[in-house]
Amino acid sequence: MFDKIEHLNEITWNVIVRRYLQMGEMREAVFMFFKAVASVRPLDFTFRGALMACSSILELKEGCQIHGVVIKVDFEESQVI
Repeated sequence: MFDKIEHLNEITWNVIVRRYLQMGEMREAVFMFFKAVASVRPLDFTFRGALMACSSILELKEGCQIHGVVIKVDFEESQVI
């Protein structure tokens, strides 16, 4: 169903990342996060979910990359980290 959405925005990307997290599909949540970053500026909730997924599956490299994106898009002052 997600693939049929014509105009993906930060909210739809947040929803899909969160759904994968809720289903316990952490790797897929991280994968979808990186797809989101390629097209939109993710919401702080999306960053938080992706970082939680990396933590739970011990993906340090991806977690560091996400942290770098947090800094790059100036979410440092947010409650993301």
